[in-house]
Amino acid sequence: SPMRILKTLCDGGSEGVCMGIGVVCGAAGARLATHEVLVLGFSGLAALSVGLGLNEFLSFRAQNLFLLAEYTYRRSQLVSRRVEELRAVVDSFELKGVARADAEQAVGLLAKYEDFFLEEVYLPIKSETLLTAPPHELNRVAPLVSEAFSTFLAVLVVGAIPLLGASVAHGRGHGTLGTYLVFYGMAGSILFTMGALKSGFYGVGWGSAGLATAMVGLACGGAGYVTGSFISSVVT
Repeated sequence: SPMRILKTLCDGGSEGVCMGIGVVCGAAGARLATHEVLVLGFSGLAALSVGLGLNEFLSFRAQNLFLLAEYTYRRSQLVSRRVEELRAVVDSFELKGVARADAEQAVGLLAKYEDFFLEEVYLPIKSETLLTAPPHELNRVAPLVSEAFSTFLAVLVVGAIPLLGASVAHGRGHGTLGTYLVFYGMAGSILFTMGALKSGFYGVGWGSAGLATAMVGLACGGAGYVTGSFISSVVT
């Protein structure tokens, strides 16, 4: 859906930009040459985008396989031990304050609709699990590949924007300070925009959300600079 795509873009883009800030600040703290800083930024961004994309696929794949196995097991239990399992659901309803007679009537009625009962009532009660998709879709790989590729693109493309801006500035002879100012200005603007766009998902003000996301980038930059400076002083 468009909203899901927007959330992936914002989350992945923010991670890509924050990684770039951390790498650039770390390299700057180590007093590396400007072109070396940019090389590290681009290579780190490429590695991060691939890693996050693959991890996205593997984590969702593992979750779906777990849900499918749980669904298959619970369905077999409901078939082979129907009376006992229905009684257990009635007991659960009763523990939540439903009168037993009403619970028995409700379970008896809902159990007539096997798939609905299994997915919406029995499975959540017995395993505290909610299916994220219909059972026949849990084994599909294509949606997971699409999601992982979207994350990969979001991290790579959005994260590359400030690095590309800094590369252009460096190529035009703006010097180290000018190159860094272009990078930090673009990175901060992107993070603020990503945070403002995400504010609609969490019901918070766009200004505070944008500022909070930009502050995350500042924290990443500070951590990167201190680490780069410290490691450089130790190994040289």
